[in-house]
Amino acid sequence: MINNIFAIIDWNKTQALRTCVKSLGQDACFSQNYTTEILIDRPEICVGGIKTPTYEKSSSFSRGASSVDQNYWHYGNRDIILHGKICGNSNVDFTREQSDFNYLANYVADGIYNLITWDNREQSLLISSDYLSARSLYYWRKNEIVVISSNLRAFRLLPFIPKQLNPQVLAATLSIGHPLSCDTLIEGVRTFPINCATLFKRDKTEFIPRSHDFSRKVKSSDTETELLANLDSLIEQSTQTWLGDRQHALISLSGGLDSRILLGYLKQRLGIEITAATWGEPKSDDLQLARELAEATNTEHLTYILTENSEIAEEDLKFPAWWTESFSVNNVPFYWRGWLDLLQTQQLPVIHGFLGGPLGGGRLLKWGVSPTHLDREVDEVVIGELRTWGINAAPNILTEFSTPLFKQYLTEGIAEDLVGAFSDLTEPLVYQRLMRLDFYYRQRYYIANAISKITGTFLPSILPFYTKDNLDFVLQLPLELILDRKIFRKLLLEQFPTLSSFKEADKGKLPIYSNSLKKYIDGTLNNRYIWRLFPKFKPRQSDFIFNLLLEKHLPIFINTFDDSSTILNNYIDVETVINKLKSGNISQRNRRQIMILFNICSFINRYFDY
Repeated sequence: MINNIFAIIDWNKTQALRTCVKSLGQDACFSQNYTTEILIDRPEICVGGIKTPTYEKSSSFSRGASSVDQNYWHYGNRDIILHGKICGNSNVDFTREQSDFNYLANYVADGIYNLITWDNREQSLLISSDYLSARSLYYWRKNEIVVISSNLRAFRLLPFIPKQLNPQVLAATLSIGHPLSCDTLIEGVRTFPINCATLFKRDKTEFIPRSHDFSRKVKSSDTETELLANLDSLIEQSTQTWLGDRQHALISLSGGLDSRILLGYLKQRLGIEITAATWGEPKSDDLQLARELAEATNTEHLTYILTENSEIAEEDLKFPAWWTESFSVNNVPFYWRGWLDLLQTQQLPVIHGFLGGPLGGGRLLKWGVSPTHLDREVDEVVIGELRTWGINAAPNILTEFSTPLFKQYLTEGIAEDLVGAFSDLTEPLVYQRLMRLDFYYRQRYYIANAISKITGTFLPSILPFYTKDNLDFVLQLPLELILDRKIFRKLLLEQFPTLSSFKEADKGKLPIYSNSLKKYIDGTLNNRYIWRLFPKFKPRQSDFIFNLLLEKHLPIFINTFDDSSTILNNYIDVETVINKLKSGNISQRNRRQIMILFNICSFINRYFDY
């Protein structure tokens, strides 16, 4: 599989393209096990790819094309490269050669991939992708030179690309963990837009919108039972699509609603052999719950235990941000080396329940819109609520440390980007538009970086919830089935009742109740005032490990922040941050913001060579 891709187009033929692409590939290789190959080498364009070791055959999807290998095809005047992985045997008919690229622009398969097509006659390059454009790919263009790379860090190697931070993306990433546009931390470098293909021509860049059609439409007359049956068949189908003919896989088991549903489909419905793996602190509820689930389903269970005594090297703290280019605390695992070592011992594809929460409406209330306004058409009241949320999205510790100019990016800038992204969507109802907003910016960003660039680099990743049909279907569901993740909870209760009899764990994992008495009892036990009286009832969350990092590795944090001061002092008073760290007076929420800032600093220090 081609895991990394690099391309340079120079219609004026002034650059040494092959030399540039080779250097980009060598910089991106994890080890000597990964090889860089030149896939297209013409006077106007050079494309190179890094192939990663694979444990399985790739799906065949070409028709009418001569294949050099399983990732590259040539037909007529066109060279076609598959970057990433397509699920199943979705056939592309390359014999339909059209100068306007409409056929390939509208082609969407399940998986995480980019399809890169060079037309030598038209001297044009088309980039099309999966539903959410979830295989990370970036581009920079100036006049007749285009640079494309799957790694943001690669752009630092080309002297004609300026090294400059984008302050608005910096503000959004620090505040909410991801940008709200196609811009990146590096000024002028952008991600490819969602829901359209991108066509690079000599004189311009065109964005070709996809024609959109729901494959399974929800009718107003559909009953809850019918909708539940539809969702059941869709998830079974999507799980099978991602699995293919595999009979053994590894599931990342947290014990929450999403991984529990997948465990039911995998073991009880499809009957394949499953090995489960969980990381966590020894006494955390999620680790204990995963153990109970594994035991109850007779599933082999591997664990990676983290404690305050776990040894975490400096390179492990800094390395994930550089390689994943995702800076959220939740999605840049500092423990990645030990966790991946554990997974790799199995030599199996890794199944993730990622995207299950947002599919079930788990993030609807995260954007500051009143619950009473979710089921109405978009109006100025809702726009005002979004704007207010955006203005106040940055935690106080960020505004406290920020320069006056940067505060504008943290407040009005985030609000403007949020309202703009929301207004560009076309769904009529507020909750539908909020869900798509979350898919397009938050979930796409995390799949592309946290999943594809970590687990997906070392082992094949399987995301059964992520298919076009699943996303299209839930976006049509009535609000009452989305709130509180009702339809997913009902799915688990009705289809896999034995897996719903365990207490849910950890903040954000919604309980499953078959009767109101149990709901009342759990609600009482989860009251923070009860925790003060009876501390043993308080859940142990694995993310407490993040809090220990500051105490144990304080010199590393201080040196990293100090090294980045040359760049960041235009935006943040770094000396004040360092003094705050030394004082030890940092709340739990602020510690998480410090971790995000540390991840960004680790990246920019290497990017700008500080």
